[in-house]
Amino acid sequence: MNKNIITAVLATAIIIGGGAFYGGMKYGASANASMKTANGGDMQARMGQGMRGGNRGGGFISGAIIAQDDKSITVKMRDGGSKIIFLSATTQVMKTTDGAASDLVIGKEVTAMGTANSDGSITAQSVQIRPAMMQMATPQVSPSSGDGKTTATTASGVKEFTVTGTSFSFAPSSMTVKKGDKVKITFVNASGFHDFRLDEFKVATPKINGGEQAVVEFTADKIGTFEYYCSVGEHRAMGMKGTLTVTE
Repeated sequence: MNKNIITAVLATAIIIGGGAFYGGMKYGASANASMKTANGGDMQARMGQGMRGGNRGGGFISGAIIAQDDKSITVKMRDGGSKIIFLSATTQVMKTTDGAASDLVIGKEVTAMGTANSDGSITAQSVQIRPAMMQMATPQVSPSSGDGKTTATTASGVKEFTVTGTSFSFAPSSMTVKKGDKVKITFVNASGFHDFRLDEFKVATPKINGGEQAVVEFTADKIGTFEYYCSVGEHRAMGMKGTLTVTE
């Protein structure tokens, strides 16, 4: 009788212990799976938020610097538009060697990355100065006549001038021809982003970058003194102008 009771008690204990062990294993596996799912989902959510945040706050533009001050640069883009890029103490300026904000001068080709602002400008995290894609044209100035004005060279009855533009002036700043002369002007942009205009004779070159040039031709069919100038931004008001005098 006592042996039967002891045997029954031992069997019951084994069954209960085994059930508890199996239940513990199942619970542990379930808990681990839940933890992995939660951690994985949380990580994916964080990655997604980071990617979305990067897209939402990112900014990227590329073009030539056309204006600058101690806090920003203005860049002319390939599509003809322009954007302001704000600089800060943490903005990285890069080139083939270490760069600084003082290297960001008008006429430089740059690529900027940073945060796009609501007004369309960009607060830069980095600005990359790109190497020049072409050799700068050598400014050509016609010989002086001795009276401070520049004379034209004559070829096949055409009065030819080379006008060199920099920021912010033209050389020569005065030219003289006679009424009826055919005039050819080669505009050489030595630096910056400029054009050449002479409204009274309907003369206008495209806006060109430093190192490029453009040619215009016209007939001086009226007498007087006429102003030629650069129409980009405030360049004319800043002194980028000269005079063409047409005499009898």
